Amino acid sequence: MSASDSEEIPVILNPRARSKRAAVLVGRIAAISPRVRIVETSEAGEARHLAAQLSREGYPKIVAAGGDGTVNEVVNGLVDAGLENAPCLGILPSGTMNVFAREMNLQVRSLENCWKTIEQSDGKPVDLWRADDHYFVQVAGIGLDADIIEHTTWEMKVRYGSLSYFLAGLRQVRAFRDTVTVRAEGQPDREAAYVLAGNGRLYGGPFTVFPAARTNDQLIDVVLVEKHGFRSLARLFQAMTTGGYRGLPGLHYFQTSGMTVWGADGKAVPVEVDGDFSSRTPITFRCAPRPLQVLI
Repeated sequence: MSASDSEEIPVILNPRARSKRAAVLVGRIAAISPRVRIVETSEAGEARHLAAQLSREGYPKIVAAGGDGTVNEVVNGLVDAGLENAPCLGILPSGTMNVFAREMNLQVRSLENCWKTIEQSDGKPVDLWRADDHYFVQVAGIGLDADIIEHTTWEMKVRYGSLSYFLAGLRQVRAFRDTVTVRAEGQPDREAAYVLAGNGRLYGGPFTVFPAARTNDQLIDVVLVEKHGFRSLARLFQAMTTGGYRGLPGLHYFQTSGMTVWGADGKAVPVEVDGDFSSRTPITFRCAPRPLQVLI
């Protein structure tokens, strides 16, 4: 029997993530269904390699079990193997934030219900975006939020969970002062303290930062914050809670089919994609020619 005819569904997971509950998580996932094939990673970046290998073996569905970082690794592995015959992506949300799973309206508190979706769905198209050569499905950030992520250690995530980003943010919002220039299609060039870019509506968990975003419109939604400091963050939070940016000075919200961002005076400003540190400016964002099929 070939892999494409097999009833097995590979589930890629990192058993070391949030290690205190790792053994329990592996056991729970293995017990969900006899179709589960646990594929454990042993080091950072291995999920990408495993996803590419499993895709080439012909599995029609591959599952990422973890948070947004694990999902992103698996997504990039599917791209490595070729999107022309890529399998559908399933998600068992078990990470710190699970933003993409929330965007897909998955029941993040029930792995069993998520598995039912994986088995029953045939997949729906979701845009893939490129930050240079790194693909992502949910969100990217240039500047402050990437700097916060870069300074949020694995040990902090294990100890404090999602609170770890808030604790790192309190320190970095005072320290970070780099600025960038944004050149987006259909927009004037703008200077900014930092930039958020979303394929979906959500950022940082349940927060609607990109209210007009659609995951299959081949547009990316962009928020530019002009100035550093807590006042700008307060305005951004106000926009999240009120559902819009109208009348809030220092914030710009627009949609574009592509953009390039570079640091002032050639500075290499940090960039994150899907909640993990990725690279540094200059960087260009483009939509991939083929969407990803996601089991939702």
